[in-house]
Formats: sequence, C-alpha cells, structure tokens
Amino acid sequence: MAAAQLLAVGSTAANSFAVAVRFGNTSSISGSNSLGAQHVSENANVVALGAGTKYMGTAPQVLPYGATLRVDAAVRNAGGIPTICPTYDDGFLSQHQQAFPEYQNRSLKFTCMVPWGMIGLDGTRISGRMLIEELQEMYDAGVAAMCLDGTRDDALMTLRANPAAVVTELAEGKQWLVDHGLSAGALGWGWDAFWYPNGETDNNATRIQIAALTGDGSNNVVAGAAPATAVAVGMSMAGYGIPAGTTVTAVADTTHFTLSNPVPVQTKPALAVDWSGAFAVGKLQTALKAAGLKIGRTTLTGQEYTRFGFDADQGLMMNSNTATGQSAAQMQAVVDLAILRGTTAIIHIHNHDAARDIPFLDYLQAKQNANELRVLTLPELIARDYGSKPVA
Repeated sequence: MAAAQLLAVGSTAANSFAVAVRFGNTSSISGSNSLGAQHVSENANVVALGAGTKYMGTAPQVLPYGATLRVDAAVRNAGGIPTICPTYDDGFLSQHQQAFPEYQNRSLKFTCMVPWGMIGLDGTRISGRMLIEELQEMYDAGVAAMCLDGTRDDALMTLRANPAAVVTELAEGKQWLVDHGLSAGALGWGWDAFWYPNGETDNNATRIQIAALTGDGSNNVVAGAAPATAVAVGMSMAGYGIPAGTTVTAVADTTHFTLSNPVPVQTKPALAVDWSGAFAVGKLQTALKAAGLKIGRTTLTGQEYTRFGFDADQGLMMNSNTATGQSAAQMQAVVDLAILRGTTAIIHIHNHDAARDIPFLDYLQAKQNANELRVLTLPELIARDYGSKPVA
C-alpha cells in the first residue's frame, strides 16, 4: 500500500485549494486509485503559513509496497461549482413510490442505475423492483435520468467471463434504454454512466511479498525464503533498485528467479505481482474506456473535482457517498463539504428512507434555491464537465 502525504500546491487566499492527488499503479486507470483534496481551511499547517503564502510539500512513498504517485489536478484560486448528484441503485420500488414524488415536489433530480434484466416488462414485478412503466413515468416527468447497473441482473461485473463480455452486456443495456424510450429525454443520455454492483471494480492482482531478495548485479536474484505463493514467469517484480517494468522471465525453483532487468548488488524487500487475471486491477476500466463509457460510480467514499474537467481515467473510478446507515445530519454534512471545497458529491442510495431523506432533500432544495450548489443527474454532469478544460 502506498504511503504519501498530500502533494500540495496552493494558497491561503480565499477559495483556494490543495491539490488533488491520486494513488495508484503505473497504468492510467486503476482499481486501487483514490482521489482526494482539501480546502486550505481544513489544514492547520497551511493556515499557519499566513494569507497569500504559496507552498509545496511532498512525502516519499514506502517502497516496494507502493506504486506510482501522480498529481491529477492542481486547483488554484477557483471555487468550482459545488454539485450534488443523487443516484439510486438496483431499481427498487421505493424509488418510484416514495423518492420520486419527494424529488418532484422540490424540483430536484436524481439518477436511477437500472439493472435492466430485473425490470418487469409484462406487469410482473421481479424481486421488489420497478416495472418499466414506473421508470418511464419518472423519466418522462424530467425527474429521473436512467443510467445502467453494471450488469443486467445486478451481479458482480467480475463474475463475467472477461471485460469484453462486460462491455457487450452494457451495450445490451444501452439498446434496452433505447427500446424503452429512456434515452432521449431532457435529463440526458444514460449509457455513458453505470455503477459497479457491490462496489467491486476488479478482483485484484495476486501480490507476493518477498521479505529479502538478493541481487548480484545480474538478472538473477535469490529470495531469502520461499514466499507463501509461488512466483511464476510473467509476474512483475518491484522494489528498491529494481528497474520499472521488470518482469520474471524464468523460475529455477521456489527461491531462484531470472528477471528481465539486472538488479544491483543488494538485499532488499520486493513485491511480485501477477497481473494475468481477466479482471486484475485496471483491465476492466481499460476496456470500458475503449468502449466510450465515461463514469463508473464506485462505492469508494469521497468527493471529486469535476468542474475543472475530468476524463475517463478519473470518471471510471468515481467516488461516491453512501446514504446507507447515515442520518439526515450526516448527509447534510456531505453537502456542506461539497460547498466548502467546490466539489462534486455523488450520493448513492438503495431504498428511500423518509426519516433520513426528507430532511436531506429539504436541505438540498434550500441550498440550490440559495444558489449555493447545483443538483444534477449523471448525464448532466457528463454534459457539463466531461472533457472540459481545467480552470487556471
């Protein structure tokens, strides 16, 4: 796991921010990525520097456990447009019977993430989900945009044969939206956004920790002890002094390996990683990006800077904020943080909970009426921010 403090470039002037930092591997899209940023008022060390003071600070990674640290966006002297995007998962009936009228009465909008194979088409309800007529009513009213669940039956995407099968299934969902009149309304085209069922974005690569790996200046290395999982040809090898992109080219036995690059004379910890699995970190996102999808909503907690522009590398691992188990006050705190930071907060909800949601929607309506934020659907967010130029 990488360890690094926030890499910061900013000012203590009003409405300035620290930099958003992404932790991940060397690929442009990674299931291990995490994006975060702060308003300067949240960092006592920055505040202590005094008004107008510029600053920059970094901390090293812990090798070999970490991968590459890179900065995604520097947000300087611009407040952004605070945005809230409520999303509802799994197509449950309460979204139509309870949530829909509450949003409609307040002139608010939300996004349904639809498991299209579980929506009743002949008047028969499937496992407490909505009927197609109920989805169409919300869509035609201009209250709910329709985006896709990651699979037709809300199963994990990683249970499919491979990423190509997932892309094919989402294309089926796209056609389903068209066939049922859910693709041409005022709230936008929903094929571009989906959510990962159960939040699973990958099935992880196999990581093998080697406590001591000895190099002699050649491509041959020796592990001090056989690792718990066998090292195999094709795995990557990372660690202090091991060149980037090094792989295992031969295995003599459980402790003697040949690498694609020479390793200095040293004994250091190392990490062997097997990326061969169909859904190893980043592979699904790479396939989804190639297919043109723009937002993949995860269940990783956090907010996003989108008003300064975002692309698929950020969008396909988009953070969100769960309403499950939260109170109205806790949900209002998410809104307040978005206003402070100028961020976009995606909310994910399963079933309507009146005790939580009615006070929350009242608060959201008041903030929107006061012009302190925007409430958008995911297609509207894409239309506004995707591919736009960062604000200098």
